[in-house]
Amino acid sequence: MKKLLFLLLFSAFGLGQTKAQGGPDYLSLIQNFKSGMEARNALTMKTNSEQLIKYFNDDYAGYALNGYFLLCRGQNLEAKKQLDVMYQLNPTDAASNSLLSLYYFLAGNTAEAKKHLSWGFQLATFPEYKQEVIHDAEVAMEMASRAELPNYISLVNQVAAETPLDIQTAQAFSACIGPMMQGQSCPQLDQAVGRLNLKKPFNPNIELMATFLKSVNAYQQANYIQAREGLDRYLQKSEANKQEQAFFRSLAFQYKGNLLFVNYDYQSALLNIRRAVAEIRNLSVPTSSEATYLYYQIMYETQLKLEEESLQSSYNLLALADKIDNDLYRAHAQNNIGKYFLYSAVPAERARAAEFILSALRLSERGGFTDLENTVRGNYVIVLWQQGKKAEAKENSDRLYSSYMKSGQYNMAEITASNLGFFYYYDQDYRSAANYFKKAVDLTESVRKNLSPEQRLTLMNQRSEAYIGLVMAYQKLGDSKALFAAQDDNRGRFLRDRLSPNAQPATIEEAQALLGPQDLLLYYTLTGPGEIIINAITKNSAQAFYNYPIDDWIGLKKNFTDRAKRIPPSYNSFMQDYSNDIVDGNFITYASKEQSFREDDFKTIVEWTRELFKEEDPKLDPVRNAFLKHWYRFTLEPVAQLLATYPNLIIGASNELNYLPFEAFINRQNQYLIETHNVRYIPSVSVWKILKNRTYSSNRKPALVMGGAIYQPSGNVKGTARGINDFYAISESLSEKISRSDFNFKKELQSMGFGGADYLQGTLDEVTFVGTLSPDVKVVTGMNMKESYLKQLSNSGELKNYKMVMLSTHGFTVDIIPELSGVMMSQPNEGDGNEDTFLLSPEIARLQLQADLAILSACDTGLGALVGGEGINGLNSSFLLAGANRTLLSLWPVNDFSTSLTMKNLFKRVIVDGEDPFISLNLIKRALAKGEGGEVFKHPKYWAPFLLNGI
Repeated sequence: MKKLLFLLLFSAFGLGQTKAQGGPDYLSLIQNFKSGMEARNALTMKTNSEQLIKYFNDDYAGYALNGYFLLCRGQNLEAKKQLDVMYQLNPTDAASNSLLSLYYFLAGNTAEAKKHLSWGFQLATFPEYKQEVIHDAEVAMEMASRAELPNYISLVNQVAAETPLDIQTAQAFSACIGPMMQGQSCPQLDQAVGRLNLKKPFNPNIELMATFLKSVNAYQQANYIQAREGLDRYLQKSEANKQEQAFFRSLAFQYKGNLLFVNYDYQSALLNIRRAVAEIRNLSVPTSSEATYLYYQIMYETQLKLEEESLQSSYNLLALADKIDNDLYRAHAQNNIGKYFLYSAVPAERARAAEFILSALRLSERGGFTDLENTVRGNYVIVLWQQGKKAEAKENSDRLYSSYMKSGQYNMAEITASNLGFFYYYDQDYRSAANYFKKAVDLTESVRKNLSPEQRLTLMNQRSEAYIGLVMAYQKLGDSKALFAAQDDNRGRFLRDRLSPNAQPATIEEAQALLGPQDLLLYYTLTGPGEIIINAITKNSAQAFYNYPIDDWIGLKKNFTDRAKRIPPSYNSFMQDYSNDIVDGNFITYASKEQSFREDDFKTIVEWTRELFKEEDPKLDPVRNAFLKHWYRFTLEPVAQLLATYPNLIIGASNELNYLPFEAFINRQNQYLIETHNVRYIPSVSVWKILKNRTYSSNRKPALVMGGAIYQPSGNVKGTARGINDFYAISESLSEKISRSDFNFKKELQSMGFGGADYLQGTLDEVTFVGTLSPDVKVVTGMNMKESYLKQLSNSGELKNYKMVMLSTHGFTVDIIPELSGVMMSQPNEGDGNEDTFLLSPEIARLQLQADLAILSACDTGLGALVGGEGINGLNSSFLLAGANRTLLSLWPVNDFSTSLTMKNLFKRVIVDGEDPFISLNLIKRALAKGEGGEVFKHPKYWAPFLLNGI
């Protein structure tokens, strides 16, 4: 056992050996066990092996020695549990295999005993291996009073003869493990593995370990593409040995998750770290590795703003930290739990948050966890602020900010600067607030410049709070120019970067130069639930407006959305107080009425508004009108004087406002906005400026229109995706395919349930009608409307020859996986070559257009993922990237007939009458809203869904 234990000590790969605070020395525990073994002292063996497990729960030595001790006690079933963990932690070690062999022999399974003994001889790195194996068996059988020693010795001799020691090869293999895990090269690995693979019986774990080592080696050398490919290869190969490879599979998923995280692919990172947690739990013992994975899981969930999931993971981590007695992870868990309740409107929950954060701070200080201590202090200063200790909170934050800047921890410095900005803002020191918000924004911008557009999109989604804070501060300071710059920097950035990577952001003067004398640009920023800043810009002026009609919001909530809670009439007197509410069945009195209207309430009202647009029941007309009048008061009444002068509105919406059609908001005279104004939308002024600088030939043909697609039968595909992890897996698969320019997403689409659909006769009617307006209109219908044909038109350059391009078909958006948003094309029985028959967002972006207007005459095409610092990232962006200057997309499922009517009129006005599409669309909507198209089509369901976006 002496040399076996020496091997045990140095074959643990240096992975996850996390010593609990104040624990005993690793080498001393092993030496004590060895002494107890030679003395046949069971208590000493038991105590020291259990101490090894307690204090070094990721190292296989404790499980090996405890399993051996249990064999010595004759407790074979208990021994097997420990030895299984040992083998999962180190399957390519001679000691692991010899101990497992001894167990199988004592259990009467000679075949398994011989196999593992053979593998042990293949991996042995010293000449006395056979003697040590026999000695271990002698001690175990003596202490367990077993009489099978001669038979085991006979088996050992047989295996030794069949599998001679090859110490040089085994040493070469073993010598590669440590260096490769640290990123050093080991050129003899392949030769050693090749020779070991020739030995009988074949040990699959050797090849798997080699694949794993190469992947980690590439990871440590920052060769991330090779690392990811290697990790995927290892995970695929090890699928058949999942149980034995559980520990290393968990590590592989962790490494892969880390790779994805640093590339800002948070969804895929979370998916893989959750897989790591699932794999490590196959060990059936609590480990520091599992705690590490849970820590990463919490971090990734936090980045994705999955607050409830992050809270549950934090409780799981806290329970695990208590099991393994680890203060580091205990403090991490407590800090995150405290952070969750920190902004609660319920005083008792805020008090609970303070307790958790203070406990985490004390643990961090006591354990010397400096980085964690600073992180906790970042939350502790908020506790101080809430307790009224404002000066102390700002002083502590200033010190933290300086410390982070000095140590180069710019991410934490950005968060701290942003928090300081809000401290000064709420203390009404707006100049200091602006200074700190600007510092936070500058730090984000310094990170952005080194990232890809996709990575910048994710970063801005996480860092948009500082930009919003800067908008708030500049509005208070009355600085319209700086306000505009902050607003423009916090919308459409991803689109701007992809359209023109080196484009400079637009200035307010450039915005004014783009405006006509009758144009009013309304730049919105939602700064909180129901709170808005409006920068109203004309050709010659700029004014900032602030609106926070909290009483109106709470009144709307109580009059309508609270009714859904079915609150009994007996509670009416309590609920009349705007500071009172009922949450989860509990009476709550908030410190202020502002706290009673939360982000969830705002989002609920947005969603209710959208649902009311779709409903035609006359009983709901008063409710819908009440909502639309409220939206008018919120977004447009503050600029009423300007509205009286400027008939053309250009809307730069913010966050959830992107989901609503402003032209359907109702004024105090019971008029829709469309009845008094022309309306269009822009992603940002910077994007507008880029689009305006495009020059397309005036000799292009009027239009290419495609409709009347023929689909496979509706319901022919049943989706298999159920939980959030399934969606993340689909997203990860899509990302991998897109990275190698593979755009056949059939497998992923079918997982989501996308297959056939019902035929839309109206789509054929509308494109056929458009074809009658000019001989230069190209009409593509039926089975000719294939995805492959559209891409052929693009690749040949023909697609650039049309001023307008319309696809009239079924459309869809998938918020959680924006890449799966798109439209359906014709679906031949024999398929469409290499295409999946769905034209999706990343494919649209690669089309070669030079269109003044791209139209998707389809459902839900104007929606998409709402991203902080961007707005909606969806099909609108894809068409603008493809070369369209304007898009016409829909906000909800559209009626086939009314859509056909709208499109026919639009094309007639543009092609025959030569009108600008902006004027045409507004005239068509106005006529329908006034009833000129019939009483049925006065309902905004029919005329409001299509929004014109672009120049």
